[in-house]
Amino acid sequence: MQGGHIPCWELMDRRDPLLARVRELFEATIEPDERIPWEWVAQAAATRRTWRPGRWSPHLLVAASGEGEAAARAVGFAYGMHVPSYGGYACYLGVDHAFRRRGIAARLLGLLVRVLELDAAFEGDALPFVVWESRRPAAD
Repeated sequence: MQGGHIPCWELMDRRDPLLARVRELFEATIEPDERIPWEWVAQAAATRRTWRPGRWSPHLLVAASGEGEAAARAVGFAYGMHVPSYGGYACYLGVDHAFRRRGIAARLLGLLVRVLELDAAFEGDALPFVVWESRRPAAD
């Protein structure tokens, strides 16, 4: 399995301690002029539980290392949204430099597409496409 034994899940609570680490990753992996305000990204965790079909559906997925919730350390994230009657938009994807080349980004992107497909299915539609505006990271 790509990504090894590093589990991934969706953040659904603004009080989740992993959110602070995801912000660090966001700021370390996404160029400042490419970022939307952090609050917009973090809002995904606050609104997931109340989402209903017909509304924009943001998702913030995390990959974390460590055993158990208390020891978990965020090592990657994906952020994107389903836009009703349109499609999906993969906005951001970042992985800690120490955890790169393990398939974590591919796994997170694949999971993001799957949750966007579910959003569309809940509305009674198929997901026609996912847009990901991206460019290669600069060489270190």
